[in-house]
Amino acid sequence: MKLNKIIFTAALACAAGFAGAQTVTLKGNVDYTNYGVIQTFSKAGDADMKHTDPVAGLSDDAETVVDLNLKAANFEFNLGVKLNESAGDEGDNDYTDYTDGYDGTPFYQGNMKIGFFNDQLNVYTGKFEDFNAGYFAEGPVFGDQNIRYFASSDMGQYYTALNFTPYVVSGLKVLVGVPILPVGGNGVQNTVGANMWKNLYKKINVAAGYTIPGTEFSVTAGWRPGTYYTGVKAYDASAVTTGDDGAFTKSAFGEAFLASELKGITEGLDLIFAADFRYRDAEYTKTDATTATAFTYAGVFSAGANISMIEALPLQAELRVMYANDDYIKADEKLLGGELGVSGQHKLAGTNWALGFTLKGKYSVDARGTSYEGGEVSDIYFDDFDLGDLNCAASVAAGKSANYISAYANPYVQYNLSNGYIRMGVEAQYSQIKNEDTSNMAISYRVPVGICFNF
Repeated sequence: MKLNKIIFTAALACAAGFAGAQTVTLKGNVDYTNYGVIQTFSKAGDADMKHTDPVAGLSDDAETVVDLNLKAANFEFNLGVKLNESAGDEGDNDYTDYTDGYDGTPFYQGNMKIGFFNDQLNVYTGKFEDFNAGYFAEGPVFGDQNIRYFASSDMGQYYTALNFTPYVVSGLKVLVGVPILPVGGNGVQNTVGANMWKNLYKKINVAAGYTIPGTEFSVTAGWRPGTYYTGVKAYDASAVTTGDDGAFTKSAFGEAFLASELKGITEGLDLIFAADFRYRDAEYTKTDATTATAFTYAGVFSAGANISMIEALPLQAELRVMYANDDYIKADEKLLGGELGVSGQHKLAGTNWALGFTLKGKYSVDARGTSYEGGEVSDIYFDDFDLGDLNCAASVAAGKSANYISAYANPYVQYNLSNGYIRMGVEAQYSQIKNEDTSNMAISYRVPVGICFNF
């Protein structure tokens, strides 16, 4: 039945689009990455080394994506289907549209952009995934910046924004947006309270950017007074969802960002910078059983480069540094850390083959050993960081300062196709978490075989 609905809806969209559109584009990609073997060896303190049984399976990122884009005059419509191959039907639950049981949908986006005054004003509205309207770029090695997207499946996908690009100031753009949710049977939040102005204004985000005319040098900045996990089921249990003051009105943190791209700063060198600053009033019970409220903050700085000075071996490099002040993550806890990554790929002349690699190193230290759980920073206030890409060492007992270390390597060989590639390699990672009393470590590896197509 679900497949019939997909086909029927897509057919209607295509029929309507072809009837009036000036440009119709249908594109997609398939990532079918399998792991021939996955295994972890671990050691906790003085205990003997243990290991998991070797297993095989699909990558969590294996997926099929199909996007339909319609353009007609000043109107643009995007409809997208994403199927998570690794989780079967469960993968559809990444994208929810209904309150009853949070049934999943494969439609990860359905949005429109309408241009006014010769595109000096663009209106965005609908359902988006990983949407930032071009106000900041991904890192060349680590990918997503720590800056929260304007709309995403993590933050809430429904969003409406105005983006101004006035001719009178060439290179300037200004955006104002709010997460307006569908009301009724087509939204995770189905009460009108979500869209009342007294709730919406607190969820507003503003951004501005400037590109120097005649160059690809840009700088952008943005701010939102509150960060709300609007309409995201993972956070419903901890949110107030009843009455007019419901609708996920509790902010996790305020956020401001600054980003810059310097493309072609010199021949073969592009630079990307980003800084993210978060703040909140932490209200908690301290370890001595007293209650306190305090203003606290956290920040991340990243610098990345795309280096193509050597044509046969283009490289990417990126550094990120993070800091969470006292009590930001947890009571009496603070965290300082950094991560460094380098990647590259060399195409073998006269063939379709290429050799590539990715290297990553991470180090963090905290005050009480409570920052990470299961290899990830353990709170929604700062949950963008993890210790590694594979299974990590077990956490140590809380109460004393802990050090977190990991090193990751992924060499691979790739055969390029006319519309995709086949990639084979190995991923290996060493991680260690230790304090003055104990040291836990883990060595994980997996052997990926990826088949990826674009169409």
